[in-house]
Amino acid sequence: MEQKIPNFFGEKGMTSTSANHLANIAKEVIQDKEAELAALQFYTKSVELIDSEKKVLQHGYTDLGRIKGLIEDIARMYAFCAWAREAIKRKDAMLQEIEGMGNINYCVLKGIEMPTPPQAKEMPTAETCLDLMTVKERNEYYTVEAFAATYGKHIHPDGDVSLARANLLHYSKNPSEIQGNGRDAMVYTYEPSVTTEQLDKTFFELQSSYRETEARLNNLKAHIQNDIKKRSLELQNEYEAELEEYRKKIEDITNERKRYVIEQRAFVGNLKIVIPEHLRETYDYLNALGKENKNE
Repeated sequence: MEQKIPNFFGEKGMTSTSANHLANIAKEVIQDKEAELAALQFYTKSVELIDSEKKVLQHGYTDLGRIKGLIEDIARMYAFCAWAREAIKRKDAMLQEIEGMGNINYCVLKGIEMPTPPQAKEMPTAETCLDLMTVKERNEYYTVEAFAATYGKHIHPDGDVSLARANLLHYSKNPSEIQGNGRDAMVYTYEPSVTTEQLDKTFFELQSSYRETEARLNNLKAHIQNDIKKRSLELQNEYEAELEEYRKKIEDITNERKRYVIEQRAFVGNLKIVIPEHLRETYDYLNALGKENKNE
């Protein structure tokens, strides 16, 4: 919806400068005529000494028919000023509204949908990548992770298999021990159930399986990390493309708005303040006074 033009304005009439000038002249006329009314005195003031003749100091006002004319002249001046000043005020307000128009107001005015800025993309995580796997792929990841964790738990230095191996090595070198003294002494004997060579072979096989499983898990994790980087880059590129498109739309709207403001500023600036028929005589009177003052 375009800006509504108040009925103050039309193709013919006064410019704002001219209207302001004539309103100032009307103000001067008001001051002169109100000064005359303020000085009304309906009696004659005289003074005399006892042995001298009377002297008139002030004559009483007698032209009663002029009073109504003065009042109505003042009222006409006020009416002209009210029309001119309000029209100037409205024109200035229209220009300010045009100058202060932003993109949002312009879009509302023109019925254009205001672009909304794109939202930054939520970057993928390991969990979101797992969600995109097939059932088989996701189960494989969890299985390999479980095997790696279980192998590590039992063969690490503090794991039960590792500790049992250390005990075998110890008791292989110390097959017996005595606890207690004298007749209460007890001899404990430790006989290996497997050879250290057999256990070492098994232990190293477990370590090999652990390394293989750990390597497989690291490979799966690396694949997930690569997938995260790939998807993150795709989402970032998508966001930047959307942002560029948004900026282009805003730039186009901004340029359209600037052209509109220039056109509307010129249009409103050229609007004339119409002279209502009942103010025509007052306008002609003030215009004539203005020309007389200019020629003096």
